[in-house]
Amino acid sequence: MLDSEEDAHLFILDVTSSNSFVYDQTTLRWPYIGFDFEHSKTFKNLSEPFEYEYRSTYNDEDSNVAGYTAEDVFENGRGEFGLPTKVNGEPSRNFDELYTDGRIGFARFKGNRTSIRDTLLKNYGYRKLWLAIRVYPNVLVYVIGLGHNSKKDAQFLIANAKQQDSNSDLWSFPVTSIKTGYYNVKTNISAVVSSTSYFIKLPTQYFNGIGKKLNMKYDHTIRRYIGPCNQNVNITFGINDREVTIPFEYYTDKLEDLCQLNLMAHDKNVIVFGRPIYMSHAVGFDFETNDLGIYTTDIIDNDDTSFKSYTTRQDVRKTVVKNRANDAASSVIGYTAEDVFESGAGGFGVPTKLRGKSPSKVFNGDEAEGRIGFARFDGQKNSVRDALFEYRGYKKLWLAIEQRSVITVSSVRLGHTSQKDDQLLIAKAKQDNANNFWSFPVSSIKTSNYNVKTDISAIVSSTSYFIKLPLRYFTAVINKLNVKYDRDIGRYVGPCDQDLLTTRK
Repeated sequence: MLDSEEDAHLFILDVTSSNSFVYDQTTLRWPYIGFDFEHSKTFKNLSEPFEYEYRSTYNDEDSNVAGYTAEDVFENGRGEFGLPTKVNGEPSRNFDELYTDGRIGFARFKGNRTSIRDTLLKNYGYRKLWLAIRVYPNVLVYVIGLGHNSKKDAQFLIANAKQQDSNSDLWSFPVTSIKTGYYNVKTNISAVVSSTSYFIKLPTQYFNGIGKKLNMKYDHTIRRYIGPCNQNVNITFGINDREVTIPFEYYTDKLEDLCQLNLMAHDKNVIVFGRPIYMSHAVGFDFETNDLGIYTTDIIDNDDTSFKSYTTRQDVRKTVVKNRANDAASSVIGYTAEDVFESGAGGFGVPTKLRGKSPSKVFNGDEAEGRIGFARFDGQKNSVRDALFEYRGYKKLWLAIEQRSVITVSSVRLGHTSQKDDQLLIAKAKQDNANNFWSFPVSSIKTSNYNVKTDISAIVSSTSYFIKLPLRYFTAVINKLNVKYDRDIGRYVGPCDQDLLTTRK
């Protein structure tokens, strides 16, 4: 992924494809981002049709784009690319589940007229791509290097593979062994490096061998293996008589007090190294020598200015719970402004770019005109909360939804407070000053025959359609319901005549 701080464009760099495409803002609507080619004086429509397919072997789902080819001037020169008019699947959604401006192919051969890879590398003096992910507490930093090449790099090299197959566009290396715990097997299998898969994908026989050493069980709710996190089980792959080790914490995601496995079995006779390889190593794709190198991440800190980084400000390793206050990841980028509202002047953000699922869509699917933050602290220049409260006399927000026959009524009230409120009060929680969320402790969960004591915090959200539970509680509640998982809609469904109340204290 490339992130330009000047114009905030974000791309997926795809090392398993030579194809590149870029979205046009005027051709495809939300959630596709893209460029405003309509006002570009250097844009040229080449009027040649294209269609690209991205298979799930090296990605996490099948997708394709189709449209026509075009060319325009980039920072480093003129480049040709595909301009989609039709999209199936999500070929431009990155690891953070954010929608990008497009996808740039960095596979071994140019081989495609719409590759802009060489245009990007042209001004760097050496044609080489570096990818890595630095892991910090609650933050992942995606690191991209273009053109860097130094004799000092050898001291950080773990394994190197000369690309031999002249008929393959993929970056690959031979795996001669797999070792984890007491599982140690000699292999003769090829591995491919992918920058668009979240997983390490293994032939079933090797996946099962590793799985036996892990205390994991398959969870049908999220369709992943989960288990305890206190397993110090690293996986070591033999590559050209060298060993590349993936630590447990880099091929799993922590979900509250459990961990989910980011290994996946598939029916292909190839290992696919996705996201975990970049979390534990830096990978160099050398277009000059046709070498694939795996390095320690120390090379990134070797005082070299050619490495750029894109930082995510959320802990994206918590893949299931990371959007716990919303139903999908999204972001807005733009400038701040100020205007006079009914209650006074207020500062706010004016978006020029939107990423992800719509951040202004309300429960019924309608698009709102914006989003006003009512978290506990002001702390943001673009908060208009206090401007709305200014003439209300008391800073308090009330929210409720009332079901009336066939309609739902959403109620919002600002400023109301009365001594009579206490007679209607069910529960109250003093807020922790270190937390910006509105939260309360949950000491028990009870439904029918399920009754459990808990010691967990709950967050109140006005932007999620659901009640979201840690997996162990969700599974227990679901077991008391006559429901089945519907894969088509990704939800549990069942009869409505179930008088099953869930109580939280």
